[in-house]
Amino acid sequence: MVAHDVRHAPELALNLLSSKDIQHILSTATQYNGLYQLNQRDYWAMAVQDVPDLWHRRLGQLTRGSMKLLQDGQATGIPSDAITKTDCVTCLKDKQCRLPFSKLATKRSEEVLELVHSDICGPMQVASVGGA
Repeated sequence: MVAHDVRHAPELALNLLSSKDIQHILSTATQYNGLYQLNQRDYWAMAVQDVPDLWHRRLGQLTRGSMKLLQDGQATGIPSDAITKTDCVTCLKDKQCRLPFSKLATKRSEEVLELVHSDICGPMQVASVGGA
């Protein structure tokens, strides 16, 4: 059976299938508290097609260059369409970085108390070594 228009929810602990969208009998079920409980013991979900983004996540957010190396004979079982052209959210966040702080001050004070630096993070909830 090939399921079309499906949603991927990896955080779910169970596999869900909408019976109203299926045109033929797959199994029999008993309704319990508004949900159907299938009358067979074990079910295995098998993917018919490999999604490129899925392979990218399975292999630990591998870069396109590394995926290409795997396809060129470094590994077996990776489909030819496994290279994704879009960056995933995790990879985009990983590429972000902060600009370094300037080592030189833009303005130097010329008089006493012209420029004051203060710590506005207090009072602290954790006691110091001295008990303050």
